[in-house]
Amino acid sequence: WLVLPDLHGTPLASLAVDLLVEIENPCVQLGDVVDVRTPGCSSVQALDEMIRLKSLKQNAIFLEGNHEAYLLACMNAGRDISAPFQTGSHEVSAYREIMDICGLFPECYREFLLQLRSEVETDFLRFVHGHKGGSPEGENSSSGVHKKKLVRGHFLTNGFPQEDRFQISCETGAWLPGQPLCISIVSNTEQSSKLRGWIEASEGGVFLVF
Repeated sequence: WLVLPDLHGTPLASLAVDLLVEIENPCVQLGDVVDVRTPGCSSVQALDEMIRLKSLKQNAIFLEGNHEAYLLACMNAGRDISAPFQTGSHEVSAYREIMDICGLFPECYREFLLQLRSEVETDFLRFVHGHKGGSPEGENSSSGVHKKKLVRGHFLTNGFPQEDRFQISCETGAWLPGQPLCISIVSNTEQSSKLRGWIEASEGGVFLVF
């Protein structure tokens, strides 16, 4: 599986889509496509690119991040987005800016957001946006339901995908200045549910890291 991490409006979203449509493997985008707090990033462009990816790659799956939840609440409540949730002023200004850019939200955005999934499971993997992971005594093994390796976004790593016994963390900060976008490569077998490497993409080129 290919795992596209949190984008937060990164301009590298277009490059990621160009790469993913050329590879047959299924892919999961872990949410937080939008976020206009970071200078030089465009949530509108990132949304457009994910809609493009969905139209070109049938085996692409998209999860809802907390930022999509905020944006959907904004769309449902109208322009005064401070009402449905009490967040910091940075959140309020960020999503108000999206509304100001787009005016009445295009239906294609609403349709895309409404179809986002909270999680997806394979035989040996569980993909989520934000979750602190389990252990043999924790949620991941409750009644044997979630004895699968967690693949998650949301929690920022040190710049590269990270793995421990129970989870793979893929949020590498592609939205930060100078930080490449890392598309994680994750195997889905009983013997080897693990991080195999990643595709590192930036304006300087594309590299495969094992």
